[in-house]
Amino acid sequence: MELLGGIHIGPLFLPYRLVGLILAVLAGAWAMRRGPWIDPEARTPRDRSVDEMALTAYWNAVVVGLLGYRFAGLLLTPAAWWDEPGRALLSAPPSGSVWVAGVLAGAALVLTALRQRISMEAVLDRILPSLLLSGAFYSFFALDVGTATTLPWGLPLGDTSHHPVNIYRAILLLTAFFIVWIAVSRQRTRPAPSPGVRTLRPSGLAVFLLGAALLTAGYADRPGPLYLGLRPDQWGSVACVVFGALCISRMQKA
Repeated sequence: MELLGGIHIGPLFLPYRLVGLILAVLAGAWAMRRGPWIDPEARTPRDRSVDEMALTAYWNAVVVGLLGYRFAGLLLTPAAWWDEPGRALLSAPPSGSVWVAGVLAGAALVLTALRQRISMEAVLDRILPSLLLSGAFYSFFALDVGTATTLPWGLPLGDTSHHPVNIYRAILLLTAFFIVWIAVSRQRTRPAPSPGVRTLRPSGLAVFLLGAALLTAGYADRPGPLYLGLRPDQWGSVACVVFGALCISRMQKA
């Protein structure tokens, strides 16, 4: 169950989720510039820095994703925008807007990579680990409570305390981010591997740990419809774990 709230700065009111989103975007950009997955010597066929082009793809995806989220109602609830466009613009986006934003952001990412002639693998190896840090910042501010608990750190609501699921999620994602950071840093300090040797793929490890973090935090969330023992969001996390495990390494080329 998500909770609403925000920060008052004089007459200005900033919802917690908006604060978390701003910090998440900035944290992701910082990680893309400072993380051990950067390679200053990598160049595109147009002799431009792969790191800079990946960062450009990130910002394009952010802008397109935010616009897609805000105006997703044009696709999902067109009648509301046609009848009362002003009210539709100021009201909360309809259910499903996150999916629209995700698809548009992914499309912007792919189109930027194609336009700049850089491989999607190079882009994802820089973006996906950075998004773990973004997710941690956003989760910290996106207040979300789960099942009732007697633990001392439970969030009191009425007569009972509940698991602070967003805090669990933030801690797990932050831990995942540092695991990827340490693993990639250690690989960079070793001698260059010989052709045919399998090496760590940052994007694969990031997806694997993302799924593991969300799956673990999900057990403290409120119950919902179960399919073969898991909720749909938990099955999505399982898919991330499996996909990440399959992509966690790559064969070193000659």
